[in-house]
This record gives sequence, C-alpha cells and structure tokens, in this order.
Amino acid sequence: MIVIGQWSCALVGYGGSFIRNDWGWRIPILAQLLPPVLMLILGTPLLPESPSWLILQGKPEKAMAALQKFNGPNYDAAQAVAVLEAAVQTEQAMQTENASYLECFKGVNLRRTMIVCFVYIAQQFVGANFVAGYLP
Repeated sequence: MIVIGQWSCALVGYGGSFIRNDWGWRIPILAQLLPPVLMLILGTPLLPESPSWLILQGKPEKAMAALQKFNGPNYDAAQAVAVLEAAVQTEQAMQTENASYLECFKGVNLRRTMIVCFVYIAQQFVGANFVAGYLP
C-alpha cells in the first residue's frame, strides 16, 4: 500500500505539472490530504474503542465486544482479553523499574532491535522509492 500511495502521488504530481496556474501545486496537496481526512471523519464513528485501551480503563467486557467486532463472532475473545490483561500487568510492573532506551541494545534485545531495523532497511533496498522518484 505504501508503494501504491507513492505511485499515485507521483501520478497526481505529474498531472499537476501540466497545470500552469496555482492549482498546479494545490491539486497534489489536496490529493494527499483529502483521503485521510475523509477516512478519519467517516471512519471514526464506525470503529469501536481499542481493546487495549478498554483493558487499561478496566472494561474487559467492552474489550471482548470490540475484539469480536474486529475478528468476528467465532473469535476467542476471552483468551485474547486474558493475554491483554497479562500484558498490561507486565507493563505496569515494568514501569516501576527504571528502563531506558539503552536496554534495546543489550543482550537479547539487541538482536530484536537489529531485526526491526533491517526490516525497514530492506524495504528501502527493494527500490520502490527509486522507481517512484523517477516516474515520468
């Protein structure tokens, strides 16, 4: 979807290059702003609250209902809520400890940090940005 977005923005920018008045630069900006704003305005009332946020607020029943709305009626929401509650308890216990960003570069966390970084680096090495940058 990132590449499709980049491609469509490049096409809109290319189309806008033929317009010789102020709309030549306004259309590409509007094309980037309008879809997300419309999705936010139209989609927000349709989405339930985040199950994680509901767990943090002490509303596990509503979290189960939200999970079932996201995943369908056959989803084991009780198991997912139990996992979320355990994760929240672990996170709250860890907040009492003094953790820092340096922990990302020590022990087993260094391996995890490297994996995440290399995934993002690999996305750039695929060449999508190069192709999108040199579209006609």
